[in-house]
Amino acid sequence: MRAAYWRSARDGWSGSGISPGDGRLVPTRQMVRELLAFAAPALAEFGELRPAVAVLRRMAAHGGGAGRQRAAHRHRTDLRDVVTCLAEHTTHPAGRPVTQRWAASMT
Repeated sequence: MRAAYWRSARDGWSGSGISPGDGRLVPTRQMVRELLAFAAPALAEFGELRPAVAVLRRMAAHGGGAGRQRAAHRHRTDLRDVVTCLAEHTTHPAGRPVTQRWAASMT
């Protein structure tokens, strides 16, 4: 599991990941499809499937945080640019609140 997290953090959306089904190294997009297929019933039950798919489509089109951080660092090879990039992408509103049904199931 640690290796999978490390690889995801290092390579981001454009890299490879460890398949949750059989532990093979697969392109991240394939890994995400497998995870989504597994989680889809629960996501649908709580009304979160459409938002999850929307986020994944946005990431597929525009990349994820690892790619943005590498691009920010390439700009001037200054880690302060990476920190600025992180701050700009994490200070926006998180979106709609958690559904009431999901929140109630956690109590």
